[in-house]
Amino acid sequence: MRICVLCVGSQGDVAPFVALGSKLKSEGHDVVLATHEKFRAFTERFSLPFQPIGGDLSLTTTPEESRDLFAATGFMKVISIFKLMRLFYKVLDGQLQDSFEAARNADMVIYHQAAFAGPHLAEHFHVPAVQMFLQPELPTAEHPSCLVGMPKWLGRIGNLIGHWISQQFLWQVFRGKINHWRVEHLKLSKSPFWKPTNYSNIRNLVAFSPSLIPRPTDWNSSIGMTGFCRVLEEQQWQPSPALSHFLQDGEPPLYLGFGSLSETFSPEDIKMMITVLKERKIRTIVPKNLPGLQELKPPSPYIFAIDYVPHDWLFPRVSAVIHHGGVGTLSSGLHAGKPTWVMPCIVDQFFFGEKVVEWGIGPLAMPRNRITQEAFSAGLDRLLNTPSYRENALQFKEKLSKENGVEAAYSFIFSRNEEIS
Repeated sequence: MRICVLCVGSQGDVAPFVALGSKLKSEGHDVVLATHEKFRAFTERFSLPFQPIGGDLSLTTTPEESRDLFAATGFMKVISIFKLMRLFYKVLDGQLQDSFEAARNADMVIYHQAAFAGPHLAEHFHVPAVQMFLQPELPTAEHPSCLVGMPKWLGRIGNLIGHWISQQFLWQVFRGKINHWRVEHLKLSKSPFWKPTNYSNIRNLVAFSPSLIPRPTDWNSSIGMTGFCRVLEEQQWQPSPALSHFLQDGEPPLYLGFGSLSETFSPEDIKMMITVLKERKIRTIVPKNLPGLQELKPPSPYIFAIDYVPHDWLFPRVSAVIHHGGVGTLSSGLHAGKPTWVMPCIVDQFFFGEKVVEWGIGPLAMPRNRITQEAFSAGLDRLLNTPSYRENALQFKEKLSKENGVEAAYSFIFSRNEEIS
């Protein structure tokens, strides 16, 4: 079967689709993975045919502009989200047309929830489709939306309202442009007002662990919840001699990194955190792309800066993880059984920051715009000196070790293929 896999976003968004694409290819399917040009090398490292698509938000803003967008608080945070959507709106045309070319000969389309062309291409080409979510973001009364928080006193009704707002926000912002594309390029009628399509040959797959958030009982059987789809590089990847020496030269270090959102942290914040870590002689591994890191002189024996290192290789070798709360980094930390501290920037990261506390694996989240030297130092104390965090994290590691999200996703896609083809 010829399968087009459409995904957009950060490497944490793309990696689960690379993992699933690799499985599809190993089972004999003809797979093309369509994503942003910057992930070509990452995709081709797994011998997957690559097709570039537009819509890369990182190309539309400078680090300073990104920092301003994510620094907003209160009502201005709502404004900043609209600004981000407007930026995405500007680059959506390229994503839509590039996705069309990628899916032209496909027998099936598998797409990320933000790869907005997916359902319309499936409808146009009359092929089955699977929409793959990386967070448990399909409507349910049993847990809140990861993207839209509602007052907890609203309970189950509030949960449903939050999910509805989340879906409508993501659809209504782009409805006009997508409808124009449907009519002019796909020769389809306009979408319904309240949803992207009435096309029924689409199923939903949630690549998130039911060990962390149980599968809601109000989801129907057309929704699969499979566990995390992980790219595993530990067996193939080799560390530099310098990294090996640092890891062997003392106690397991802390990891501090913020993935694709590193540039939203100010150089001053990064310098402050690194200074605290140095003064307290806490061995720490950090990515080289942290803003302001190169300005810190002289180098410290307690801080080791790295280029790309696979999380599935690195995290088992660290003591704890501090990150932005992206679902990919969160998953890697939990699979390694490590205490976690979240410094969220936007949307689902705040949700997962709360979950870290609920699961008992780390301290209260510290939003990026509330970082102070005193709060950072106090959070470090809790992260590194609370035994229950490690105990609980190890329990989750054991549960997650029994899941294979890639195998479960593959089985879900094809076990009932006669109903969707």
